[in-house]
Amino acid sequence: MLVLRPLAFHDLAGLERLAVISGGRMTTLPDNRDHLSQLINNTQQSLRKEVERPAGESYHFVLEDTDSGEVVGVSGIEAAVGIASPFYSYRIDDVVHASSELQIHNRVPALHLCQDYTGASRLYTLFMDDQLLGKAYRQPENIHLLSRARMLFIAAHPERFSPRLIVELQGVADEKNQSPF
Repeated sequence: MLVLRPLAFHDLAGLERLAVISGGRMTTLPDNRDHLSQLINNTQQSLRKEVERPAGESYHFVLEDTDSGEVVGVSGIEAAVGIASPFYSYRIDDVVHASSELQIHNRVPALHLCQDYTGASRLYTLFMDDQLLGKAYRQPENIHLLSRARMLFIAAHPERFSPRLIVELQGVADEKNQSPF
């Protein structure tokens, strides 16, 4: 049976295994024991904290196979981005180059670095093992459980989160883990 629960200190080895399997494709799940320990610590502290409005809290959940005791997936929520450190994103805007004298008018889409989402809550760190001990875990119903449970947590604790919610999606990478972006 699969159980979804908050990340705990005894999950460190399983979390490290998932970080290795992710192959470095997820910046929020690096193969770094200190960082992963901090994720666990932040989750535990955030769950114990009395919250009136979102700040620097983060919550991570694991999907555990109770038959084997293995952690097979992880997902997270950040209560408010850009509070403790800047949160940068890109906005697509049109840049207009026009000249009546030269009779030109060009609209060019361009990426602009911005901080538009400061204070928003963020869904991130969604990763699931493909197969462990002969079981295929990366099934749509398991991924949906791991992902959607975060929204249920937000609905159950609205004071902990911003009314504005953003989702961080993993980008495209080739077989050498290189991004065209």
